[in-house]
Amino acid sequence: MVQTATLRAAEIQALPVTREALHYGVRELARRAGVSAEQFRTWRIEFNDFGGMTLFVKPGTQERIVIPKVPAPIWADILAGQFRISTASWMKPPATTLHAGTLEFRIPFSSSGRSHVGPLFFMSEPDSVECAVNLPLSAILTLSRFEETLPSHRDEHGRFRTASSVAWAGGFHDRPIVDEYGLALEQALRALLPGWQPARREFRVMLGHDVDEIGLPFNLRSAIAHTFRRMNPASTVRDLVAPLTGVDTTYAHLLREIVSLSIEHRLSSTVYWKCSTKGPHDTGYDLRDPRILAMIQSFRDQGVRLGVHPGYETYGRPARFASEVRAVTDLLGTRNVGGRQDFLRGSVVLAQVGSRRPRV
Repeated sequence: MVQTATLRAAEIQALPVTREALHYGVRELARRAGVSAEQFRTWRIEFNDFGGMTLFVKPGTQERIVIPKVPAPIWADILAGQFRISTASWMKPPATTLHAGTLEFRIPFSSSGRSHVGPLFFMSEPDSVECAVNLPLSAILTLSRFEETLPSHRDEHGRFRTASSVAWAGGFHDRPIVDEYGLALEQALRALLPGWQPARREFRVMLGHDVDEIGLPFNLRSAIAHTFRRMNPASTVRDLVAPLTGVDTTYAHLLREIVSLSIEHRLSSTVYWKCSTKGPHDTGYDLRDPRILAMIQSFRDQGVRLGVHPGYETYGRPARFASEVRAVTDLLGTRNVGGRQDFLRGSVVLAQVGSRRPRV
């Protein structure tokens, strides 16, 4: 753990998040504010030291949003796992349709030394809105699960515990705080750009199906378990005759069924495949089995997305993780895939593997 007192000013200056990460944070806030991708591409972002920036949101004008720098001691505290939580209010009272719990914002990893910073956004000049904290920083540290890269108590699977999170400590673990920031930014943009209207937000459902077990190769114990554990003897019979008749195993049949239901109801669906060896938590099916390859092709023909589901033992083992991902993507014929870690052991953290300290 980094000790605040031992950090030199020059060392701190080298530690802030990258400009690419800050740009990502701004883009995610803008997207949640209803800024279209086309409009966002017209924004000009000027970066300052320690994460400060100015967002010029209308081409050819000085209409801007100013994001403050992060004081060096606060950077040091963040790296040491000492996180501030600030509260903030709206520029003006929010729409009555918003839940009462959104009347005050909660800002973890706050760049302010104050517990309450007043309005999150405020008009400082006719063409300038200021943000009371470095909101892109808070957004990216929240979305990237930065705190999970620091030492903490883990459960029996090595997973970060909810009770160890800054959200749990602050009592906002059940709130989509980054989405709430987007609503605050929308209000700021409306004040800065009269007549601007946010893009329409559409509700979407994206289903994910993890293929932990597919019934191949045949496993007598698994087949019998359908009868004695799941009270479904018909599934046992299906698994017993599958090797002889070529019909789908029970798990393959159910996978096809749930994918068909997704397509029938016009829901976006992704199937995540494994390429792990057999172990206590991995069945070790062979993704190169002709029956599995035929199923993959069938899903691809139906427009179903395909992804990778790294096995249990890949957590904390970058080489093994990369090997499994490469094996799946080679079989799928594409590198542009999503993924879900087995047992949800891994978080989506943008960190440099093997670096001295995590960099977001």
